[in-house]
Amino acid sequence: MSTPRQEFRNGVRDVIPLIISTAPFGVIFGALAITSGLSSVAAQVMSLLVFAGSAQFIAAGLVADGTAVLLIILTTLVVNLRHVLYGATLAPHLKHLPQRWLAPLGFLLTDEAFAVVIRRYAQADDSPRQALVLPGRGIPILPQLAVLHPGGHPGG
Repeated sequence: MSTPRQEFRNGVRDVIPLIISTAPFGVIFGALAITSGLSSVAAQVMSLLVFAGSAQFIAAGLVADGTAVLLIILTTLVVNLRHVLYGATLAPHLKHLPQRWLAPLGFLLTDEAFAVVIRRYAQADDSPRQALVLPGRGIPILPQLAVLHPGGHPGG
């Protein structure tokens, strides 16, 4: 049975190629956000609060078109409904965790994280420590928000 540290490290190891391959999207979003009329502060706040690159790109385009804020929010919510399916798929693997862990883990759930963790959860080992692969996947992305992505990040 793996240790908590091993599970966390496995998540970090699995995400490194994804960080390298998605880093350019943050830079592209930063440029798009600024040319769409968002301030650099607004783009950075969006990167910190909206952990989904697709929603960021759509919102920036809608801002550029002068779309109403309520419609921008509604559109990004619809685009990100896939996260409900991700959560439903992962729920049986995370049901043993205390409620206070679920919201932070949900914040770390991106398309890339789902791909990494569902592969781990599909293994025959039913260790309760499997849940640590998700923070191992998501936490390495957080420094990218400020360092690599002055205006955005590569989330799903």
